[in-house]
Amino acid sequence: MMQHADAKGFTALMAAAQHGDVGAMRLLLDHVSDNAAAMMMHASASGATALTVAAVNDHVDAMRLLLDHPSADPASMMMHASSDGSTALMLAAQNGHVGAMRLLLGHPSGDPAVMMMLTSRIGSTALTLAAWSGHVDAMRLLLGHPSADPAAMMAHARSDGNTALMLAAWNGRVYAMQLLLDSPSANPAAMIVHAHSDGLTALMRAAMNGHVDAMRLLLNHPCADPAVMMMHTRSEGFTAFMVAAANGHVDSTRLLLDHPSADAAALTMVTNSSGSTALLVAALNGHADAMRVMLDHPSVNTAAMLALQRSDGSTILMVAACHGRVEAIVVLLNHPSADPAVMLMQTRSDGLTALMLAAMHGHVGAMRMLLNHPSADPAVMMMLESCLGSTPLMLAAWDGHVDAMRLLLDHPSGDAAAMMMHARPDGLTAPMLAAWGGHTDAMRLVLGHPAADAAAMLMHARSDGLIALMLAAWNGHVDAARLLLDHASADPASMMQRKNSEGFDSLMLASWNGQEDAARLLLDHPSTDPASMMQHANAKGLTLLMMAAQEGHVEVMRLLLDHPSADPESMMLHANSDSSTALIVAAEKGCMDAMRLLLYHVSARPEAMMKHSNSRGLTALMAAAQEGHVDAMRLLIHRPFADAAGMMLLMEHRGFTAFMLAAVNDHVGAMHLLLDCPHSDPASMMMHKSSDGLTTLMMAAQNGQMDAMRLLLNHPAAHPAAMVVWRTPGNSSVISAPMAAAEFAAGQPTITSLAPTRSCAPLLLLLNHAAVELLQLPSEAQQVHMNAVMGTLREGPLSQDMFDECKPDAACDACIRLLLERGACAVRAASHLVLRIVRERSQPTGGHGAAAVDVSITPQRKSKPPDDA
Repeated sequence: MMQHADAKGFTALMAAAQHGDVGAMRLLLDHVSDNAAAMMMHASASGATALTVAAVNDHVDAMRLLLDHPSADPASMMMHASSDGSTALMLAAQNGHVGAMRLLLGHPSGDPAVMMMLTSRIGSTALTLAAWSGHVDAMRLLLGHPSADPAAMMAHARSDGNTALMLAAWNGRVYAMQLLLDSPSANPAAMIVHAHSDGLTALMRAAMNGHVDAMRLLLNHPCADPAVMMMHTRSEGFTAFMVAAANGHVDSTRLLLDHPSADAAALTMVTNSSGSTALLVAALNGHADAMRVMLDHPSVNTAAMLALQRSDGSTILMVAACHGRVEAIVVLLNHPSADPAVMLMQTRSDGLTALMLAAMHGHVGAMRMLLNHPSADPAVMMMLESCLGSTPLMLAAWDGHVDAMRLLLDHPSGDAAAMMMHARPDGLTAPMLAAWGGHTDAMRLVLGHPAADAAAMLMHARSDGLIALMLAAWNGHVDAARLLLDHASADPASMMQRKNSEGFDSLMLASWNGQEDAARLLLDHPSTDPASMMQHANAKGLTLLMMAAQEGHVEVMRLLLDHPSADPESMMLHANSDSSTALIVAAEKGCMDAMRLLLYHVSARPEAMMKHSNSRGLTALMAAAQEGHVDAMRLLIHRPFADAAGMMLLMEHRGFTAFMLAAVNDHVGAMHLLLDCPHSDPASMMMHKSSDGLTTLMMAAQNGQMDAMRLLLNHPAAHPAAMVVWRTPGNSSVISAPMAAAEFAAGQPTITSLAPTRSCAPLLLLLNHAAVELLQLPSEAQQVHMNAVMGTLREGPLSQDMFDECKPDAACDACIRLLLERGACAVRAASHLVLRIVRERSQPTGGHGAAAVDVSITPQRKSKPPDDA
C-alpha cells in the first residue's frame, strides 16, 4: 500500500511531502526501511520526487528528513531532474523559497557550483527561473553564494537566447533587473545589448508587454546607449518602438518618442522587412491611441508617415481597412495632415483600394466608414476595378460576405443594376463569383434584388462560355446549382443545354470533376432528358462516361451506368473523335477502379471493349503499356476468359505491339509483365518487326534505353546474336540495332526525344552480346554494319564513361578495331583515342577491371580536313 502509486505516479510519501507532514513521512520511511531508498527516489509521471514536491511547497523540514535519512542518496536526490529538466533547486528558486534553496545549497552532499549551473530542457537555470518570477531574495542568495560564478550565471542564456535580465524585463521585474545590473560581477553594457536568437533585446522584451519602468531602467542606466538601443532591429526588422506600437502600449510608445536620446522622426519612419512602420503595425492591430501618440508628436513628419506604402503598395489606410480596424480608419482619415480624398482612391500594386480590401474580408463597419466619409465619392469608389477587373461587390461575392454586398447594393449613391451586371475582362460577374464559391445567400441576395435582371444574370456567360450553373456544377455546389435551376426567372432546360467554348455543358463539367451529387441533381431535374444528356459529347467526342473514366471518378461512372435512363452497353462502346472508348481512356490514365467498373459491369461486353482500337490503332492494353501502367495491364490480360495472347499480338497502325510500345517508352516493368505472362510467346514478341521492319531491340537502342535493352538481350527466351545482326529489308533508314545505337550516340533525334543524350553505351552493350557474330558475318554484310556504326565515332564525343558497359573481351576489342580499320580517314584522331582505350583497358589494373585512363579529351574538329588527313 505504501509503495502504491496513483495514475500519475504519486505515492503516499510524495503526498505527505507535498503537505509537509513530517510525521507521516517518518512513519512511512521507518515502516519499510528496507525499501526506503527506492521510495525516496521514486518519480511520478512528470518526473517529480518526494524531494522536488517538498521543495516546490517550501517544506524545509520534510526536505531535511529526506536528505538526512540513513537510506538516502542525497547527492542523487538533489541532482534528479523532472521530465522538463527541473531540479529541486530550480523549483525552489522559481517559487522564491529561500529556505529550501539554502538547505539544498548548504547540504554537505551537494555540489552547489554544479547545482546552480544545471539547466532544464529549455536551458533555464535556478537564476533565470528566479528572475522570471522576480524573486529577488532567491536571486541574491544564488549570486552571493561562495561557490557561485555570478558573471557566468548572468551571462547564461536559455536555448532560445533569453538571459536572466531579458526574462526579468519580459515580466517587468524591475527589482530583479536592478539587482542583476548592479551586481559587482555584472557587465551591464553587454547585458543590456544582448540579443535573443531572433534579435530581441531586454528593451524589446519590456516594450512587448508595456513594462514602462523596466524600459526606463534600461534606457537610463549609466552604461546604456539609448539611441543605439532604440534603433536596434530584430530579425524581422522590428524596433522596440514598433514592438510597443504593435501591442498598443501607449505609455511605452510615448516613453520612447519623448526620450532625450530619441530621434522621433527617424523612429516613426523605420520600416521592417515587410515595409511596415510603427504607425502601420499599430493600425493593423487597431491600436488607435498609440497611433494618435505618434501622429500628434511634435517632432514627427506626419505627412510622410501617412503617405508611406509597403512594397506591395499598401497604405496604412488599406491595412486598417483590410483588418476591419474602424477606429484606426477614423484616426487616419480625420487627422489634420491627411488628404482623405486621395487616400480613399489610392490603389495597391494589384489595383485594390481600401474599400475593396474591406469588402473582400467582409468588414462592413470599415466599408461604411470609408463610403460615408465627407471626402468620399462613393459612386466612383464602388465601381473602381482592380487589375483583374474586380469591383468591391465582386470581391465581397467571391467570399460570400452578404452584409458587405447588401451595404454596396443598397447604398444611396450606388447603381445596383450596373454593379450586379458589371463583368471583369474574363466575363465573370458578381453573381457568377458567388455561384463559383457556392455562396447561396449571396446568390439569393443578388437574384432577388429589386434592381436585378435575374434572367440575364442566369444566362450571362464568361468569355469562355461558362455560365453560373456551370461554375456551381464544376465545383460541386449542389445547393447553389439547385437555387439557379429553380429560380423563378430561370429556364432550366436552356441552362443545362448551354455549352462552353469547348463543348462542355454543366453535367459534363460535374462528371469530369467527379461531382457526383451535382451530376445527380442535373440528371434528375424535371427539365432534363437524362437519356439524351448521357449521350452528349463535347467537341472532341468525349461523353460523360469517358470524362469520368479519364479522371477515375468511379462514383460518377456508377451513377451514369446505373441510371434508369441509361443504355450502359452503348455508353461503354461509344467512341470519341479519336475512336477511343471509355476503357481506352481509363487505361491510358491508369485509372484502375474505372477500368474494373467497366470490365465487370453487368452490361459490359469486355471482349469487344478490350479488342477495340482507336484511330491510332491503340487498344486498351496498348494504351496502358505505352504509359507504363502495369496494374492496368495486369487487370486486362488476367481477366477471366480474356484472350491475352490475342491482345498481345494486336498491332497499332505502325505495326507496334503492346510490348514494343512499352519498350519504346522504357517501361521495363510493363515489358516484364508481358514477357512473363503464361499466354505469351516471348521469343516471337522480341523478334516481332514493325511495318518498317524495326525490332524492339532496334527501337530501344535508337532511344538509348539501356534497361530495356538489357532485358531483351538477357531474357532466357532471347536470341541476342540474331537480334543484334538482324537487318531490315529494303532501304530503311535504320538497318540494324548497332546502327540504331550509332544514331543515338551521334545525337540524332529518336522516337521519344528530339535531343537525346549522346552515349556509346548502347552500342557497346550490343557489341558485348554479339561481337563474335558480327565478325563472322560475310564481308559485305560486315562492311554495311561497320560503316553504319562509324557515325558514332565521327559525331559522338568520346569519354571513359561511354565505354563502361564494354567489358574486357577479345571479340569486342576486335569489333572496335575493325570499325576503325573500315572507317573513314576523317576520324583518325578518334580512332587513335579508341585504340588507346582498348589497349589500356586490356592492361592489368588495381583490381577494377578497366584501367583508370583519362580519355575525356574530345578531338578538336578541323575546319575541313583533307580527304587524306
